[in-house]
Amino acid sequence: MKLIQTLYLQPSKNPFKDSFGWTSPMYHLMGWTLSCLQLKKIYPKVEIYTNSSAAKLLIDTLELPYDKVNVTHDNLYLANENLWALPKIFTYSLQDETV
Repeated sequence: MKLIQTLYLQPSKNPFKDSFGWTSPMYHLMGWTLSCLQLKKIYPKVEIYTNSSAAKLLIDTLELPYDKVNVTHDNLYLANENLWALPKIFTYSLQDETV
C-alpha cells in the first residue's frame, strides 16, 4: 500500500514568510518534515503530489525522502485561497489504484 500527500504552494506565497495557518512559517515546515519522516517509518511507499515550487521546497530544500514526487499541480489555479482543499480533491482524481 502506498500513502499519498498533497502540497500546493500558490506562486504568490513564500513558505519562509507565510505561515499557511500555522503559528509561524517554521512550524509549517517542521510539520511537513515530521509528517513525512513519521509516515516513512510506518508505510513502505510515500508519494507526494505537488506543484513545482512545492517540490523544490520539499525535495531540494528540505530533502524529504519521498519515494515518488508527482509534479501534477502546475496548471492548477486557485481563484480564492479559501479553496485550499481543491488541490487535494485534484490529487484524488489522479489515483487509478484500488486498495
